[in-house]
Amino acid sequence: MKKIILLIMMSLIFAKMAIAQTPTSSPSGTIVPSPTSQIDKQIQNLKEKIANKVAEINKKDKRAYSGVISKIDANTILFKSNDDQEMEAKIDELLSKIYIISGSTKKEAKLSDLKKDDYIIVSGVSSGKSITVNSVYKDEEYFVKTGKVSEVSKTDYNIKVTTSDKDNLTVDIETYTKIKLLNIKSLEIEKSGFSKIKEGDTIHFVYKKPVETKEQNRFSAQTILIIPQEYFIK
Repeated sequence: MKKIILLIMMSLIFAKMAIAQTPTSSPSGTIVPSPTSQIDKQIQNLKEKIANKVAEINKKDKRAYSGVISKIDANTILFKSNDDQEMEAKIDELLSKIYIISGSTKKEAKLSDLKKDDYIIVSGVSSGKSITVNSVYKDEEYFVKTGKVSEVSKTDYNIKVTTSDKDNLTVDIETYTKIKLLNIKSLEIEKSGFSKIKEGDTIHFVYKKPVETKEQNRFSAQTILIIPQEYFIK
C-alpha cells in the first residue's frame, strides 16, 4: 500500500512539473480545457487503476511460479513452468517490476533484458494459466540429481554417475564445490572432500544450467552429498 501511495504522489509531482514547463495558448474563441482539470482526470484514472489492481489482488490467488521463457510478445511473457504447464505472464508497465538476480545481488531491469530460454520466477495474481505480474526475477536455473558413482577420476577431478533416471553423467568437482558426507554411525551431515567419494557410493548433487554446453551430459557440481555404500549394507 505504501508503494501505491508513493506512485500517486509521484504522479502529482510530475504532473505539476509538466504544467510549469509547458506554456498554453488558444486561438481566439476556442475554449481550452483547464490544465488542472486534465491533471485531476489523469490522477483519478491512476487511482482507479491502482484500486482495481488492489481489489484484484485481494480477490484472486497471489503466488509465485517459475519456469523457462518460450516467447516474449509485446507486454506478455509465455513460459513453461516447472510442472510443464504453459503459462502467460502479463506485464503492466505501471505496476510490474523486473529484476535480474546475479549471485546475491538484485538489479532492476526492463522487459527487453529478458529473452527466450531465460529462467524466471514470476509473482502475481493468477487466474487459471494467466498471471497479472507484480514481479519477474531472472535467475539461474538449478537442478538436483541423485545417482550412483560408477567411476572416480582423481587426476581430472570428476566422477561418472548413473542417475536414478538411468542417465550417465560426468560431474566435475570445482574449487567452489561444497562436499558433505553422511556419517553412517551418527547420521550427522559432515563437511568432507573429494577423496571421500568412492565407486558404489550414492550421491545427491546440485548443478546450475550452464550458459554454454561444452559437452553433453557434463556438469559442474555446486554441492554434493555423499551417502556411503556401507549405509545400505545391513
